[in-house]
Amino acid sequence: MESKKEGRAADAVALVILAVMAASLFTRLQDFPGLHGDEAWVGLFALRLRERGLYTPHEMNTYTGALYPWLVKSAFGRWGVSVESLRLPGALFNVAAWLVLWRTAVRAAGPRAGLAWCALAASSAIVVLKSRVAWEVYALQPLLLGLCVAAALKVLDGGRRGPALLLFAASLIGVQNHFIFLSLPLALAGAAAALHAREGGERWLDLLQAALVNLGPCLILFAVKPLLTEASWPMLRVPLLAAFCLLPFAAVAALEAAPRWRAALAGLFVHPRAPEAAAWARRAFFALLAAAFWFHWVALIQIQSGVAVLARLASWRLPGFVEVLLYAWAALFLAAVLGRGVRRLDGAGSGESQAETLLAVLPVVYAAVFILFRNTSSIRYYILLSHLFLLAAAAAWPRLPPARRRPVLAAAAVGGVALHLMFWTALLSPSVHSPFRFRVGWHREKSYDFLPKEELFAEAQRRGVCEVVHGESMLDIPLIFDLHAHPRVCRGGTLATSYRGDGSSPPYIDARFTEPSN
Repeated sequence: MESKKEGRAADAVALVILAVMAASLFTRLQDFPGLHGDEAWVGLFALRLRERGLYTPHEMNTYTGALYPWLVKSAFGRWGVSVESLRLPGALFNVAAWLVLWRTAVRAAGPRAGLAWCALAASSAIVVLKSRVAWEVYALQPLLLGLCVAAALKVLDGGRRGPALLLFAASLIGVQNHFIFLSLPLALAGAAAALHAREGGERWLDLLQAALVNLGPCLILFAVKPLLTEASWPMLRVPLLAAFCLLPFAAVAALEAAPRWRAALAGLFVHPRAPEAAAWARRAFFALLAAAFWFHWVALIQIQSGVAVLARLASWRLPGFVEVLLYAWAALFLAAVLGRGVRRLDGAGSGESQAETLLAVLPVVYAAVFILFRNTSSIRYYILLSHLFLLAAAAAWPRLPPARRRPVLAAAAVGGVALHLMFWTALLSPSVHSPFRFRVGWHREKSYDFLPKEELFAEAQRRGVCEVVHGESMLDIPLIFDLHAHPRVCRGGTLATSYRGDGSSPPYIDARFTEPSN
């Protein structure tokens, strides 16, 4: 048991780490990485929202929502149209997410766990670097996940109305933001059901009941949102927005007014057929987990190691021996977290608190649910699972024997220092790495889309070019966004762009300017 002095020391070091992470996040936010076409699209959509109001509930498609562009719209109004103000709301929400997740780890397993979370997060490229990207999944989902997990832990501690309302609201906003978030409420319900079936008790039943009620509003949104069109939205906007705001309160009312349903729910777990149902559920769970492992294990190692993230954002080709070391670290880390979670599902670790047990089990159940929602390996879809892995590992770290605890923390610290050294080198160095194409799991990725574009923007401004010829959309859309960010006197002429050659030598972007006709 750690003393108060040790706890205060751990909190102090954790806050220093968080401050360094925040400093790195806000440094040259407008420059690194280069503006991606999808980020620029979000910025242009925010400008349309500023002109037309909330004319659609969708973002780029029906499974994404307009919340983050709506926040960007406000940022543009306050700080002007720029890449920095496009990314700034997401950066602020990620710092808030780090604070919530750190406090969640402390609440679950003490200040040492909080320190471990900070060390692991600082060494995670997807946490440190992807927080800079202005996509809804990176900008909002970590904070919403942190709020959901924090609320679930408070329900386990006996909280009722307030924590349940937070859980319901954060989950509903998360699903509105991106449908992939629905995997978290489902995983929470599955974990609560499995743990109540194993241990029983009022607290697990409290969490299970709240988790099941939580699914109601989320599934309603999941079913209704794709049916809405831009044509039908103006007539339905007011009642639907009101319903969206009221659904979490209605869910709380349903939770409070369901004592008979609670008794019936508890009765399911003592039904004579319950053992048979549990056996079938166990088979289904491990079948899904096996499918998830088969499909995602390569991508998980690439992302957890940071190799794929560094390649995608900065075109970094790490030396082979460094990649091997990082892959080995990631594989051991993932195996330890998943193995511990499976053992907790089987009943091991009875001396742990309920909070520690939930954090251990949740990433395993999430991984099994995840395969139902995502059969591609785009890096952005792993952000929630990556955070759950870090939370589970942080909560487990104080339980390790000191002989094992120190090497784990030392490895995370070395990884964090190395990651930040590479990051600051990229920020302070004028050189641009050669872009390349690669695979993340089954998915083809390329680093071209995050190439720096400041010189291209500056040249277009100098020439007074206001017309962009359709070509490579990942270059065209950022150029169109720059037209809004830096209004200019149009002198005629056009600009057509494309990626040049195989990326083996600069220039990597081919810019073709045509002079205005007399």
